Amino acid sequence: MAVYFILWSWLAWGSLNKYQKFVLPSAILLWLVYTIFIGLRVEIGADWEVYLIYLDYQVDMPITHPFTLAEPGYQFANWIAVKMGWGIFGANTICGGIFTACLMRYCSSMPYPWLGMALAYPYLTIVVAMGYTRQAVAIGFILLALRALENSNIRNSLFWVLIASSFHESALVMLILPFLNLGKLGRTKNLLRLTLLCGIVYGLYRTLISVV
Repeated sequence: MAVYFILWSWLAWGSLNKYQKFVLPSAILLWLVYTIFIGLRVEIGADWEVYLIYLDYQVDMPITHPFTLAEPGYQFANWIAVKMGWGIFGANTICGGIFTACLMRYCSSMPYPWLGMALAYPYLTIVVAMGYTRQAVAIGFILLALRALENSNIRNSLFWVLIASSFHESALVMLILPFLNLGKLGRTKNLLRLTLLCGIVYGLYRTLISVV
């Protein structure tokens, strides 16, 4: 348990420091520590056995195989881990690195990024990232979608939602996000068309992989 408290103490210390913004050396170190902390866990998480089954799907398969399955982003991470001989730890480390990068990117837009990381630590990191790998990565990309929407970049927001859905399909519900941007009501018609198009493309994709 000591390692959990040591990492939280580091985040808490950073939150109290008057120099709140991330600086490159400490940001890289934080990303590495988080990625290793999440990725090298052993038999932690409700879906641990399920993730081992997902990993087996990619044994002796070509690079195109992950994209014939549901949630191809996560499947591709498994394919890389299998081909490199890294096993479940490789898949978890890849996903942990993506989640951490997304979380840090989102927190960097806050006035107090270290405080944001500290607040996200007890549940989003310990419970979600270490217990539900696919959902954690999807949430990470959703954070980027929220950040894009805060900057009124609707296309990027939709892009990140679609990337999130490649790790967990439930992220597709967040396609509603652009409609919540009240400052862009004049674009509602075009947004509706784009969202419907995304839904159609995804539906065709799901139909295709169910046939293959």
